[in-house]
Amino acid sequence: KMDFEPTLKYLAILLTPSAGEEEANRLVREAAFSAGFTPSESHYKIDDFIKICEKLRDKGGRATMVGLTGVTQARCYRTLRGMDKK
Repeated sequence: KMDFEPTLKYLAILLTPSAGEEEANRLVREAAFSAGFTPSESHYKIDDFIKICEKLRDKGGRATMVGLTGVTQARCYRTLRGMDKK
């Protein structure tokens, strides 16, 4: 089981089984660039991560499902973190 992290590596791992590692990394990097970000190894702010996921979703095929999954997980993560602060 892999815990959610707002990183490109997380998205690439989700995409690798269907696209292969090299193609998954390429698609995720392209999504980051088209969302206006330089691909990095660090965590992204949730809103920025969602923007990257939305660009990935637009690529079609399995990337669409991974993008939607990333958006959903990021929103849940944000909600749960907000509840922890109360």
